[in-house]
Amino acid sequence: MFEQEMENIEAYLALEKCNFGDRLRIEYDIDCDDFLIPALSVQPLVENAVRHGVATYEKGGTVQINTHRADGEIIIEVIDKGFGKSNITPQQETRKGIGVENVRARLKSMSRGKLKIVGNEQGTTAIITIDDIGKVGGL
Repeated sequence: MFEQEMENIEAYLALEKCNFGDRLRIEYDIDCDDFLIPALSVQPLVENAVRHGVATYEKGGTVQINTHRADGEIIIEVIDKGFGKSNITPQQETRKGIGVENVRARLKSMSRGKLKIVGNEQGTTAIITIDDIGKVGGL
């Protein structure tokens, strides 16, 4: 369930907040949390946002987690507003991380979900889309 995933994410971010202090800012916009998602589908993306988007940027940055329903799907976004695409090396650009590929495989096999990564000058957004099969209580 997404609620359990969020508990794990919040615990992880609390630890990282101790490490980074004011350099790490966290924002949540959770419109829905009553859905199933494979375990460890969102947390690795949050870890990447902290490690690659915030930690490497002297001023730090913000990790934002959003969820909402649209057009029969649930959309989960993990956004880092930190390092930005302009600072990514060509090697980083072509590198496919094992963690990201594991998330893609997990989403595809367990929930017909998809993962898209979009970088821009302000940071990176990881977008998970899964079929909205109804509220957990209704399954």
